[in-house]
Amino acid sequence: MSNNRLNIRAIESSSIEETYRFSHDGYSGGANIRGFNIGGTSLNHVYTNIKASIIKIGDVGLTAADFFTSNGWSIKLITQKIENYPTEEEWNETLPNTEVMLEDIGIKDSEGVFAEADTDTLQYLFVRVFCPGHTDPGQYNHEISLTYNSINLE
Repeated sequence: MSNNRLNIRAIESSSIEETYRFSHDGYSGGANIRGFNIGGTSLNHVYTNIKASIIKIGDVGLTAADFFTSNGWSIKLITQKIENYPTEEEWNETLPNTEVMLEDIGIKDSEGVFAEADTDTLQYLFVRVFCPGHTDPGQYNHEISLTYNSINLE
């Protein structure tokens, strides 16, 4: 049986981590940005409906309609086909605390039907976590979920 999971790695790292940490100056506040590459791992699977969703920000659960949180924290997500970090202008044009869709991973035939897996193409997800000024020192949990369908071509 082949592995049908997507491979997710921090751009700056060569190893897979379960938890990624962001560091902030709570007194003055500010943003911290991380980039991740996402790609297929299976020679038998394609991946569809790939979605990154924000579940929790600064220990506060998030509902789909929340652009702002009660604690001032926010997360912005941007997807790209290249690993260049988004510009400040691109971040400014992005709504906070919203989900993003990534493109399907797999190779389609001339009729638009998935014909084979793709383990070479990478997509990039950039995460910007904003910490408000005058935040109490401590550890704050943020959760982002990546969901997708894995379709076995065999």
